[in-house]
Amino acid sequence: MGSCVQCLVTTDCTGATPVCDGRACRACRFDAECDSGACDVDGSCVPEADVVYVATPVCLGSGTCSREEPCCNLLEAQLQLSSTREHIVIEPGIYQADDSFSAFGTTATQAFIHGTSTTLTSAGGTPVQIIDTTLPLTIRNVTFTGSTSNRSLSLRAKTTLEGVTIQGAKQLYIDDVVVARDLTIISSLDGAGAIVIGAAGALTVDRRRIYFGSIGISTLAGKFTLTNTMIFGTSGRAIEASNGVGQISFSTIADAGASTTSTPCAVSCTANIQITSSIIWQQGCSGAPAGDASSPFCTYASSIVSNTTSTPGTMNVDPLFVSRAGHLYHIPSSSPAKDAVDTGPADDFEGDPRPRGLKFDIGADEAPP
Repeated sequence: MGSCVQCLVTTDCTGATPVCDGRACRACRFDAECDSGACDVDGSCVPEADVVYVATPVCLGSGTCSREEPCCNLLEAQLQLSSTREHIVIEPGIYQADDSFSAFGTTATQAFIHGTSTTLTSAGGTPVQIIDTTLPLTIRNVTFTGSTSNRSLSLRAKTTLEGVTIQGAKQLYIDDVVVARDLTIISSLDGAGAIVIGAAGALTVDRRRIYFGSIGISTLAGKFTLTNTMIFGTSGRAIEASNGVGQISFSTIADAGASTTSTPCAVSCTANIQITSSIIWQQGCSGAPAGDASSPFCTYASSIVSNTTSTPGTMNVDPLFVSRAGHLYHIPSSSPAKDAVDTGPADDFEGDPRPRGLKFDIGADEAPP
């Protein structure tokens, strides 16, 4: 006997389940699954009439920013935002940010910026903050680069970052609640930190990579929760959190603080920072890689930390990275970090499933069985 099916092609599906997958209709998961280029947070596809479009090199330069007559840049697009058009779709390309996106005066209560192989840059013009707004935002699949004199992004309202990369630019400043997934920061140009969390800021990250550049994360009495975070090769400390409150779990910090001579060389923190099931490895440090001058140790549980002897919750045992010289901080199946903890997140910093063995692995990487 045959079985009933919901759909054969995507056009058979509508509403909250617009995608045909295995002859069943489901919610969209990616922008590319929607003809409009915008998957909404509820899993429905945003109608094309409700989207503001940006494209290059063929663009109108004014007007309503429809798909047939798109705007040329984000500054023009923000003028078309309204309570019924809150989504901006930016077609693939490199876009000059001649002024910052602020969405000032819009009737929209929030905004969504959907990118597809999209780069926003301030290179070549007067350096500006590419985004500086108090409007709640969701930003997907966009690379920010080139802001050498001002911050790349100043997020002063609730923001979600998905698949965002900041490369060769200045800091990401946070002064509200920000949730990020698949965030990558490469060679930050800001000596204050690739990410600076203001006093009113609260950052939650799952799957993030920060490498090279100066300081990784700096907090000014803000809060943060880091899971599946990989930080390596920063010239300053990976984390400056002596004034913050936070949690670091299933993360790897390695070979950070090359130009820092004072202890701690990799992570500045106090007992207000809980480090769980993580690796902090900087053998070139003359003293402890993590801690604070007035409080020698952070609060640890089931973690691997170099240069420690009797710190509760830590082991000073080589994690056997695949290649420190090649900045490959994955762990092999022979690592002492393998199968070391009973519970953990559903995936690692690259999206590989956890666990892949009998138990969960310490650090950002989950090794093969």
